[in-house]
Amino acid sequence: MSGHSDGLTNFYSVKPSSVRNYELGTMWNLDNLELLREMNSTTVDLIYLDPPFNKDKIFQGALSGKVKHDIVDYMDSISKKESLLYDKWLAYVDENLNDNDEIEIRFDDAWKLNKVKAEQLEELRLKNPDMYKIIYAIPDDDTKAYLIFMGFRLIEMHRVLKTNGSLFLHCDYDANSYLRILLDLVFGRNNLRNEIVWCYSWAGSPKMRQFNRKHDTIYWYSKSDKWTFNIDDVRVPHKQLNPNRSNRGGGEPLTAELVEKYKEKGKVPETWWTRFSPVVRLRSERIGYPTQKPLSLLKRIIIAASNRGEVVFDPFAGCATALEAAHNLDRNWIGADISFMATVILRYRLHRNKDFFHICPYKLNSETPPKRTDRTTEETKKLITKLTSSERFKLKQQLFGEQMGTCIGCQKEYDFKIFEMDHKQPRSRGGQDTESNFQLLCGPCNKSKGDKTMEEWKSV
Repeated sequence: MSGHSDGLTNFYSVKPSSVRNYELGTMWNLDNLELLREMNSTTVDLIYLDPPFNKDKIFQGALSGKVKHDIVDYMDSISKKESLLYDKWLAYVDENLNDNDEIEIRFDDAWKLNKVKAEQLEELRLKNPDMYKIIYAIPDDDTKAYLIFMGFRLIEMHRVLKTNGSLFLHCDYDANSYLRILLDLVFGRNNLRNEIVWCYSWAGSPKMRQFNRKHDTIYWYSKSDKWTFNIDDVRVPHKQLNPNRSNRGGGEPLTAELVEKYKEKGKVPETWWTRFSPVVRLRSERIGYPTQKPLSLLKRIIIAASNRGEVVFDPFAGCATALEAAHNLDRNWIGADISFMATVILRYRLHRNKDFFHICPYKLNSETPPKRTDRTTEETKKLITKLTSSERFKLKQQLFGEQMGTCIGCQKEYDFKIFEMDHKQPRSRGGQDTESNFQLLCGPCNKSKGDKTMEEWKSV
């Protein structure tokens, strides 16, 4: 990595524009759909996502050896100035330390249709009827659940991209054909720029009865017919040049001068990429995170499809490879991951960049999404789904049991009939009649809260 120039300091210190409603350099530790729905439209230049692949299993890894030692030392160093984050770290270690003194990392890549809420299905049907029909034509219920999960997020990612923005989706054989259909429906099939195949190799099972599966697929879609492609920044050396080859557009062989010129300029890579080793072979990069991708792979994508100072977003940040690559290449970045460990690993990886905190005092972690400020009245109406009266009554009974008859606001116990259904995210701000968005308040608390969020109400 080359050192940051003095001019970059001024860029990173600028305040968010009137369109962007979030702080750059933030990692949100929450469900990325919650974040995406609150991000203002057309504010991101490049999205890279390495989402779950529909593998129907739990992925496990662990921090061990030198990496674990270094991360523990780093977290100890911030214990006094960031005590809340440090306390969460201690709780995580206490829960995930195994018998080998390793700190385990895991995520679930298994999907069940019976966990998808009815209101989610209705929302998808309203937002993208074609996607809804195609997903329900798939016979496998687990795949349906996975695609519903991905469909909602791709719709929102398309919305937050700028008109000349791009999305790179990393996947493999388990779901790539399905995901391409969703991408075609959201972005338009004419906006598929490339289907990139990342090829790699290492030993397979000695009892294999098929060819060794050693490639991933990366789909590149642009939002429109205008996109960024920094052609000269991604050129690679020619393996060889035949001096007897005719010059393009003419019948004469290449001259020695042209051969040298072409060698110096290099060529644009094909869509099959073989030069990037998997992380299992890169000891200097290995953190212990399952499914970690090589830094060089992300650098090529970011260099190709974004410019210095633009915003790169990774909604499945994981071990923060894309965010570190973006920082190293003088791009702004934002990320999200539902796992707390993503925040810790990001902090550790960026801490290794000695100039990082001298250049920009990023707000590196947050559990609260921004508040969207650009939603139109019509869009708000479309987002809201309504429960029937019988559905609301059943949900109220469920919440009454979960809250043990206690008001979320004043923490006092009341009879069932005293409680009122309250939206955590007000409907005036796009909140919906979903189970996760309801709570029970007593009448006085509900009246006092009004259309505020709980955080706003308690701060008054």
